[in-house]
Amino acid sequence: MSPLEKLIEKVNQLLDRGNYSEALPLFEKIIEIDSENVEMLCLFAMTQIEVENFNAAESLLEKALTLQNDNTDCLLQLGYLKHQKGQIAESKHNFSKILKINPDQADALEMMGVIAMNEEDYESALNFLQASNRIEEDFDVMFKILENYLQLDQPDQAKEIIDLLDGKSLDAEQENLQHNYKTWYYLDKTITNWTGTGTDENGEEALYPATLDEILESEIFLSMAKKQQCDDDYLLERLNQIEEVIETHRSKLFRHNRKTDKALIKSLIMSLVTIFALMCFFGYPYTLVPEFSYQEKDFIVRSRTDLCFTHLQDFGALDMNYHQDLPLGTLLKPLAIQGENSIQVENEKGERGFVEMKRLTGIENTVLLKECVLFADFTGDTIIARLNSGQPLTVLSLRKINHEKNNDEYLARVKTAGGKIGYVPYKALEPQFKSTLPQLNADLQFPTSARNLEKKAIGADLKQMEKKYGPARSIIQTSIQKIAFFEQVNFIKNGHRYQGIFFRLDKSNKIIGTEYYQSGQVRLTDQLPLINLFRHSEIYGPLKLKFYQNNLWNFPWLKDFSNKNKVVALLTSIFCFLILTPVYLIFLSFPFLILAPAMVLLSGMKRAGKKLITLCRLLLLILGIYFFIVWLTLLMDCLLVPVVFSTVTFYFWWTKYFAKMV
Repeated sequence: MSPLEKLIEKVNQLLDRGNYSEALPLFEKIIEIDSENVEMLCLFAMTQIEVENFNAAESLLEKALTLQNDNTDCLLQLGYLKHQKGQIAESKHNFSKILKINPDQADALEMMGVIAMNEEDYESALNFLQASNRIEEDFDVMFKILENYLQLDQPDQAKEIIDLLDGKSLDAEQENLQHNYKTWYYLDKTITNWTGTGTDENGEEALYPATLDEILESEIFLSMAKKQQCDDDYLLERLNQIEEVIETHRSKLFRHNRKTDKALIKSLIMSLVTIFALMCFFGYPYTLVPEFSYQEKDFIVRSRTDLCFTHLQDFGALDMNYHQDLPLGTLLKPLAIQGENSIQVENEKGERGFVEMKRLTGIENTVLLKECVLFADFTGDTIIARLNSGQPLTVLSLRKINHEKNNDEYLARVKTAGGKIGYVPYKALEPQFKSTLPQLNADLQFPTSARNLEKKAIGADLKQMEKKYGPARSIIQTSIQKIAFFEQVNFIKNGHRYQGIFFRLDKSNKIIGTEYYQSGQVRLTDQLPLINLFRHSEIYGPLKLKFYQNNLWNFPWLKDFSNKNKVVALLTSIFCFLILTPVYLIFLSFPFLILAPAMVLLSGMKRAGKKLITLCRLLLLILGIYFFIVWLTLLMDCLLVPVVFSTVTFYFWWTKYFAKMV
């Protein structure tokens, strides 16, 4: 290896390690040996650039070009130097000369594009940069292309480059640059749809949003611009200016807050989900064919009693004594618990009604509800022991007694697990079978009208009525007829309010007549206009999930399959709820649907004068309150839960949306 080759090899090693200063003396020795080596002269110049000896680098490049005037590497480096020194014409001359020699030199094309951008010739710059990027894809060149599209007000083309860069692996500096260009793009899109024209503080023409739609669309892009991590002061200042323009012209239209709409929608969705969940838990807890396990021996009549049509029956106050005698030893089928001391049952004849728990054999196995004392006799003078809550006891007998020391009507003679026998108040006991039975929901009601009941019920089958209003509370055969009682139905007739109706049935369970139960005074809210209109239409059927579950199809095999398969039953409930959701959405949005269009119309009446607007707002307020009262009254008759959540919905609308209107 010659001395020159050894020097060149050592120089390359130093350059690879970045030791540019140490390489300079070796370059001088190489040039002394071979002063016409163009390659070494160019590499020597590039090393001088690295140590910022620009004048020396320029001299070396010019010397190399005197030896080989078409060397594109030397021309490129000299063009960079001239551009850096601000000698744009000389720099442009070098890059142009390179492109004459090699039209596909990507670096020269890029620099010609940069020079054109500095001269604000964005069309030419775009052509140079696109040509450079086609030859060799470069992220920095793509960012320059993006800037040119933005400068030329071509946001759609700029979006293509943005989407392309989103899928690339960028370094930290490039990611920061990407955020800045995205902010620029979104700010341009913010004002693209503005149609209003005016003048700014400097008397120059300026755009502004002229309609609410323009404001809403602009806010979408403005919010996306805010999400970018922009650090460019000019863009940040521009963002603030655009936001100020939007807020200024929003107030000139009317103050409509999109966040309030979102809050309203969220409250509606929360209401629907919560109502659905509560309906699942607080609907009728048993079907017409209840499925639960129980001990038959617990439901044998232990002392003669009556099968009553309701659990709170006062025969002395009624002309209609709809009840049935249950002799000792009658076997009953339990359906549900009603209140604290009554059970809804069914006998072997299919009659349904209520009996007291203490009339059944199941009360023999019981537990204490709370701490209690065990008396030696029914007088309650001598205490045998103190019993703890939850302690199991066996009831031996019941004794009706009126004693000043006992508030209970009955005392139970019991035996403890330890063999002690004594007396405790019957109300302190709870039969063990009680925890195994469902609780009959007494609050679920169906408001309708006597006209609907008489028109739709007469001639209908009992099962049809049970599908519509839920299972009958009782079905009892008297000496002359069969009676079905629906306590959950409430209605108004002849100025009286009724809670419950008796359907008289023939032998095939067809309804042949009606009688009414529990008359009361009609409330003021029952007499409001629109109340009876809605009540007569029976809109509450479609507001219940079971309405869709029972009426969506009429295929018995499909219902049987659904009852036996929990997955199918769940999918059925979900499907029915999806149908029910828009119904509830419309119903819960009632005040909003009525008043919102009027408010929007009112907001555009500025020329009418403040007094007229104030009067209109007062009348609208009264109308809104009235509709709200009607709305809540109907809801309270149907289901209490929607009242709470619909009030939340109305609160969002009233305090937020209404407050933002001018």
